Amino acid sequence: MITTRQIPTPHRQWLNLAYAAVSSAEKLDLYVPIHRQAHSGPPGLVVYVHGGAWLEGQGDKANPWSVGFVNIFLSLGYAAASINYRLSNQAHFPAQIQDVKTAVRWLRAHAREYGYDPTEIAAVGDSSGGQLVALLGASEGVPALEGASLGNPRVSSSIKAAIVLYPDINLLAEETWLSQNPACAGKHLNPDLADSPASKYLGAPIQTVPGRAKAADPITYPDPRPTTDEIPHRARHTRLHRALPGIGRVLRCAGQGRRPIGRPADHRARRGPLPRIQLHRAQGTGFQTPPGNHWPRLEAG
Repeated sequence: MITTRQIPTPHRQWLNLAYAAVSSAEKLDLYVPIHRQAHSGPPGLVVYVHGGAWLEGQGDKANPWSVGFVNIFLSLGYAAASINYRLSNQAHFPAQIQDVKTAVRWLRAHAREYGYDPTEIAAVGDSSGGQLVALLGASEGVPALEGASLGNPRVSSSIKAAIVLYPDINLLAEETWLSQNPACAGKHLNPDLADSPASKYLGAPIQTVPGRAKAADPITYPDPRPTTDEIPHRARHTRLHRALPGIGRVLRCAGQGRRPIGRPADHRARRGPLPRIQLHRAQGTGFQTPPGNHWPRLEAG
């Protein structure tokens, strides 16, 4: 049993597990809670994908921000995995999403070895990590994004829930949206520039590679099944919602990033029980908890 100042929840942990062998970045940290009161059977798993604009030095699976997420999931009775992936200084799209999908396949393949439920896997990401988690959820079964050659090609990379915080969505239209938003106009880096994080992610200025930008966009992969859910959000996020309903409940929360996206909303699961989670506005290196300093438990919807 392990407890630390950063992760006070009793747990077991395995650090720097390699899920692929192309890059030294392809590693993950895995945490499983020791005590799960009022629960029977193995816990579900929440995979955290860090942000940082896909840039070297801006995010890591083990920094205090990432570990803060891990502790939240453990305290709610869930196993947690925090993953690293190739950044734009090493490789361009689709390497990042291929790494994320490969990590999910590895985690599913090793679930019984480490003691969590391979059928109950959700993913959480913020900023560029949120973009990757949204793409993970929306592009299930798209061969070009799977990275099957990286490992465990016969294992599914599907997830039961995507929880995305202030993600980069619709890269081709992002500059237009930002320049028209009073909160951002004149205060943001033009993502269309060659040296912007998004252009580095794609490997070329966004507007010069529209096909690649669309392939990297979660809203390119809408769920084919009709939905009648009412979505009280601006159109750009409505499109994201409609791209993701097949994986179940989708929750998005406002952060201090440049893209305020309103109050959380959800969809009813279409593939069985789905975790319900609410993450509140991030502040500094910690979290602003709900009234009463109480985090809601993830429960089946």
